[in-house]
Amino acid sequence: MSSIPSNTKSLTPQDRQHLTTWENHHDDGSELIGLDGGFTYISIVERLPKILQSMMDSNREDENLLKSEQGLKMIEKLNELKHELEKGDVCTKFRIGTCSSSLLLYDEENCRDLKEWKEYEEKFGVSVKTWLEMSWFFVENYFYRLILDITDYWKKGSPFYQWDPFARQKQKSLDIVFAKNKETQQSVADQFSQLLNELPSHDDLTKQMDLMREVIVLSLWGNQADLSLSTGLHCSEESFKKVLEENIISNDLSQVMKVLHRLKTNGKQSIAIILDNCGLELVSDLYLADTLIRLGFCESVTFFSKYQPVFVSDVTERDFRMTIQQLQEKDSLVQVFGDRFSKYLNETKQWKLMSHPFFTSPLQYTHIPEDLALELKQHDFIFMKGDANYRRTLNDAKLPLQQDFNETLQYFPYKNGLCCLRTIKSYSLIGIKDFEKLATISEQHSNWRYSGDFGVVQVSLREQQ
Repeated sequence: MSSIPSNTKSLTPQDRQHLTTWENHHDDGSELIGLDGGFTYISIVERLPKILQSMMDSNREDENLLKSEQGLKMIEKLNELKHELEKGDVCTKFRIGTCSSSLLLYDEENCRDLKEWKEYEEKFGVSVKTWLEMSWFFVENYFYRLILDITDYWKKGSPFYQWDPFARQKQKSLDIVFAKNKETQQSVADQFSQLLNELPSHDDLTKQMDLMREVIVLSLWGNQADLSLSTGLHCSEESFKKVLEENIISNDLSQVMKVLHRLKTNGKQSIAIILDNCGLELVSDLYLADTLIRLGFCESVTFFSKYQPVFVSDVTERDFRMTIQQLQEKDSLVQVFGDRFSKYLNETKQWKLMSHPFFTSPLQYTHIPEDLALELKQHDFIFMKGDANYRRTLNDAKLPLQQDFNETLQYFPYKNGLCCLRTIKSYSLIGIKDFEKLATISEQHSNWRYSGDFGVVQVSLREQQ
């Protein structure tokens, strides 16, 4: 059996076994779906249910969730959603706006995406397609939006109003940043602060460029706490670069540095960072933004966070502000950085924080709303973080690895250029040039496309540049 028919509504045990081991590698530009098998299939029927269970388990201590009548009904509905996903070959009975058992009205002033999600349900075929037949990118975003609907996130007057079901998990990821290493008695936050406390002098451009390059690489690998702890952030320059750059399979860092050098020369530039995860990754992004400003590569940074909780650990405005606050509460050098970050945000306004419903929608960047496109075009350069953002740039499609990244992303609404910093955790990927290196990696790491152990630094620039 080479494939599963796209109109299959009920899978046999043999079908399921096949989908677990087989994967559709026909790179025809179509969007990934669960019936493409392999990682995508497993993500829907195994990974998403596990994420849901982990979320419920992490909130066991919350008496509101466990003991109230409303909380028990929520858990019942979450379990129903979990069982639907485990089956995969069923059409969901859930719909945005009807999941909650609460009769309270939505906070329509703040819940700006309710109408859009009803349109997405129609557009992506929720009533006629199974979980495995719908676009995988839609399934993932729909899954998280359903969780918010079930848990009354936008129901004003509910005890669960704007209750982040992933908050405890996010805090654990931030605790890692502040945990002391047994050998060094230093936290990752301590190490970041020491590394970036005394910057090269303004007349030593070479050292400035070298340090900026290293901080960008740290931001790429920012969601791997063990990597930063193991390197200690204090090894020699060559060793540091070798450890952190050898697993970058498509590396346009040299182009990035040329762009930053040009921005530094021109002065008064603005950079945007489209955020991904909380915890160490967000902290590394904050230090990246700080270093860009202190070394004169830009004058201001605008961060784009998620409008509401999604993908477990993605950064919301609340997470962003809480992280800075916790940095301020630490002692010594970490507090100095936290205070400076707070000053950027609240006093000098060199940092700006924005969110938009698009970032938690199932839409691809090819359908970016005009208001957000106009905002992004205001910035002289854009750093885009993470796997999901990268997938969104490519319509989460099956594309040839050798397809040119710079040319493909010319549609994107950037002013001068865009740099994607991505650890690879899913199938969609282009812009690979060194196939000899990739062949070596593939031989040694069969799961390289999904493990998160390999990354890309890829750039798209306006053609005149």
